[in-house]
Amino acid sequence: ELESVAEVDVALPIGNGQTISQPLVVAFMLELLDPQRDQKILDVGSGSGWTTALLSYIVGNEGKVFGIENIN
Repeated sequence: ELESVAEVDVALPIGNGQTISQPLVVAFMLELLDPQRDQKILDVGSGSGWTTALLSYIVGNEGKVFGIENIN
């Protein structure tokens, strides 16, 4: 259903009144954060877990990423 927006740089709805951030915004956040291998990172308000997954890939097996989300 979202195939038509797979390559569009827009925030997309993920349900419960939430959106997944624009890819460009996430890239900018990650550039500023500058995560490194072996770091421990807490992702507060992790939503769909997309950014959490990207962070996990960056820190690798040596690091840890924890994501928390509150959905009522």
